[in-house]
Amino acid sequence: MKPKPTIAELEAIINSPEPNTAVTINPDGSITATDGHERTIAWPGPTSDMLDDPKFTAIWDCIKSWDINVPAAYSGHMGATGNHVRAIMDAIEAAGFCIASPDELDGG
Repeated sequence: MKPKPTIAELEAIINSPEPNTAVTINPDGSITATDGHERTIAWPGPTSDMLDDPKFTAIWDCIKSWDINVPAAYSGHMGATGNHVRAIMDAIEAAGFCIASPDELDGG
């Protein structure tokens, strides 16, 4: 079994200044892309609780090698980030789906 990454390792991946990063997240939560266009959708990063959630790790392990384009949030393609994982987790929750682990279902 692959060891679970530490919070520090996940934060280093998420906060890595990748050369293909195409956005700046402004203090008010709006996004300015490198093309100068401001985006208005929320594009929050993961919370510290999310970083310690095995569901976050499972989604991250799946998408970390993807080249993703979210035109409402930024211009162009970029490598997956914690913001992408957060968007997936938020969408699953908003749709009313339960992504509880077996431990959580058993009262863990």
